[in-house]
Amino acid sequence: MGVDALYPAQLSRPDLVVPRATGKRWSPRLVTAERRIWLAVMCAAIGVLIGESSETSARPYVLAVVAVLVVYALVGAVARVVVRRRQAGFEPVWLEAQSEILRGRRFEILRLTTSEPEETEHGRRTKRRVYDLARPAEVAELLRLRSRAAEDGVTVPVTVEFGYPQEDAMSMGVERVRGELASIPIVGRPGADVTPRVWFPDARYLVQPSAERAVTYWVLGPPSLMVAQPAPDPVPALSAEG
Repeated sequence: MGVDALYPAQLSRPDLVVPRATGKRWSPRLVTAERRIWLAVMCAAIGVLIGESSETSARPYVLAVVAVLVVYALVGAVARVVVRRRQAGFEPVWLEAQSEILRGRRFEILRLTTSEPEETEHGRRTKRRVYDLARPAEVAELLRLRSRAAEDGVTVPVTVEFGYPQEDAMSMGVERVRGELASIPIVGRPGADVTPRVWFPDARYLVQPSAERAVTYWVLGPPSLMVAQPAPDPVPALSAEG
């Protein structure tokens, strides 16, 4: 499998078109297209009828065309079997290689939302809050929330929204993943211009076949976050990234 068969990391999205095993140098589609094969068979059948009923000097030429069409159909049918077998061996290798690229891709976080427990006069309820992970102060608050939730044995659901380029490369798709705050690894990175990012160490691509083409979909798994490093503070459970 050539390197040119893989999509670069910056183009990672759910619906990648699975390339053909033959690569870009030669494509057998002209021979293996099912519609063309059936058209050749039908034309050959019509040619046989015409040739059998014809008593003119054109009969040999008609039968010669029929022979060419039959050979084309036979070659196309055999080629389709070969291509399918080659593709069946190629796809798992390609999917694993593309999945490895996906696992290393860091997507820009658009929004992180928590559902936080809150004590009210009517009992415990939840409130939604959005955190700006590029601001060290808000990262510190998020980590304090995680620490308190762990001490109290409270689950804090989290929704992470991130963007990815769509097929036309002119628009942005949005994906939402959910998790629990205590189980999400959070890595701090120092600097004033940190762009919060999310990546998925267990992500993988699978293929959803269709009538016209094979297209992937992704299974992302648990997220990991890279955020702005908060100022020194007695807040636990934050790794550092240089």
